[in-house]
Amino acid sequence: MGSDSDFEEEDDEDADANNDVAILQLHEHRWEDNQIQIQVEWATGEMTWEAENTIHALDKRILIQHWDTLGGRPLNPDHPQEQNVFAILAVRDVQESQEFLIEWAGTEEPSWHGVDMIVDASGDEMYYYECRLRRALGRRLSEEASEEVVNQSVSEDD
Repeated sequence: MGSDSDFEEEDDEDADANNDVAILQLHEHRWEDNQIQIQVEWATGEMTWEAENTIHALDKRILIQHWDTLGGRPLNPDHPQEQNVFAILAVRDVQESQEFLIEWAGTEEPSWHGVDMIVDASGDEMYYYECRLRRALGRRLSEEASEEVVNQSVSEDD
């Protein structure tokens, strides 16, 4: 019977094997529930459909190149004004409000946007970002901004 360390080594090997699988090529895309799904050809030869955010996290460079070859990232056919938030990178105070540095899925450069635009585009993402930010900074953002974000997220769910 193996020791506990034998199991840990096997788990580490499995994790390394999964991280070594590279994206070989991106093929067609489709919209599913307001999210882009892209057909991925893996280095193993396997073909799967993956969410754009997943590909962005694994290999942003190949995703950007893919959209560039198609003339740009396609707009959502049902909501052309919306984009998917990949990550909220930072926050800054601007006059009596706050702006957030947003990394959008499938795009190269992040951009600054006010809280109203971000809540409209991503719902609960703002609330979770603010919770993470509070823990990381060891301080609270303004209570007014917190309540506004939470209230807007709740009202959109109605």
